[in-house]
Amino acid sequence: MKITIIGTGYVGLVSAACFAKVGHTVTCLDVDHAKISLLNEGKIPIYEPGLEGIVSSSFANQNLFFTIDPAVAFKDLDIAFLAVPTQSAKTGEADLRHLFSALDTLSTHLDKKTLIVIKSTVPVGTTLKAKTYLKEALHHKGKSFSCDVAFNPEFLKEGCAIKDFMKPDRIIFGSSDEGSIDLLKNIYAPFHLEDEKTLIMKPSSAEMTKYAANVMLASRISLMNEFANFCEKVDADIEDVKIGIGSDPRIGPQFLNAGIGFGGSCFPKDIRALKALMHENHLNCPMIEAIETVNHNQKNILYKKLKAHFEKLDGKTFTLLGLAFKPDTDDIREAPA
Repeated sequence: MKITIIGTGYVGLVSAACFAKVGHTVTCLDVDHAKISLLNEGKIPIYEPGLEGIVSSSFANQNLFFTIDPAVAFKDLDIAFLAVPTQSAKTGEADLRHLFSALDTLSTHLDKKTLIVIKSTVPVGTTLKAKTYLKEALHHKGKSFSCDVAFNPEFLKEGCAIKDFMKPDRIIFGSSDEGSIDLLKNIYAPFHLEDEKTLIMKPSSAEMTKYAANVMLASRISLMNEFANFCEKVDADIEDVKIGIGSDPRIGPQFLNAGIGFGGSCFPKDIRALKALMHENHLNCPMIEAIETVNHNQKNILYKKLKAHFEKLDGKTFTLLGLAFKPDTDDIREAPA
């Protein structure tokens, strides 16, 4: 099938490469001229293990293209995915300017009914708002067709995003339209998903699932950091504790590493966005606020240890080995280091 992906960040580029790898024809659209030029020269602007090889081979096989021209990107497509940034606004909520700008571009250039799928992490209710917005934009431009908008969240971990996409734990389709669901199933058919790994729910539930997953994972990190701080006081080893609790199948070993806190482009912004949503709906969220508070305080732990050890830090030289927020990535966004 012919797929257009708007946005060539981590999610957009990995999604495009993996869809192309299984045989779809994929065109990536981005407003960043410099980035598109680099991609057309075979240069990958981000580091993700395995990504460069897939992009290179798919580009050579002519089923992966990069353009800044919407007229080219939207010609004869079957489906469009939106993978644009939704970073935090100053007040904490998700900034949806890029999303609605992409919808404006779609309304200008689409010439037939097309399924639009949001992959960006967005506040609960955004998919429905996007559908209404696009319908009105198409109408104002004299177009007689309408487009469905679905939500298909990504669950990619930087550093192993290719594996996560090619062999997903689950795929979620947020849609109530049977035609849209069938098309999404066809798009993902080459990944040979088992039925129980394909979850279909209304868009609002899918949007909340994405936020809930990230916030829950972040909570494990903050809780482990609290445990680690206590272990140091009572001569216990947090690494032993990690193995001890991680061996419990009800808990599992993932996201139990203590350290200086979480960072990256997802957990911090998604916590802020969910907090803003809950406050907007007149709900308190003390547990979510505690995750954020613990994470903020954890960044000061290392500094306090250094100060206690050296007494004075003036004139000292320190080396930081690794500035990214996790291994196997070059992403330093909100990295605690």
